Amino acid sequence: GQSYFVDIDSVVVKNDVTSTINEVNTDNTFTVSPNPVRNSSATNWVVLIADKNAIGKSYILTNIQGQTIKTSVIVNTLFEIETSFLSNGIYFLQIADRTKKLVVN
Repeated sequence: GQSYFVDIDSVVVKNDVTSTINEVNTDNTFTVSPNPVRNSSATNWVVLIADKNAIGKSYILTNIQGQTIKTSVIVNTLFEIETSFLSNGIYFLQIADRTKKLVVN
């Protein structure tokens, strides 16, 4: 087989994730990852990826019965939410007029 060599000084790493998120997520849209979240894993949190217009707004996490479980203010377009205190089940995460289902198992 052939060998390939790359001059490490000429490698450029470009991070387009943030600009892509801002182009896709507009008007208070957001995503939650991972979903479903597994509380048995070492990572007991989800990442909320929100539009920049969501910064300063509150998110509301409710259970299937509509009871508020947690609420907090979004401080960045990438925001971690702790999930270790959640029992297995279905939850809803709301920002302004948008709601996403979150499954914990």
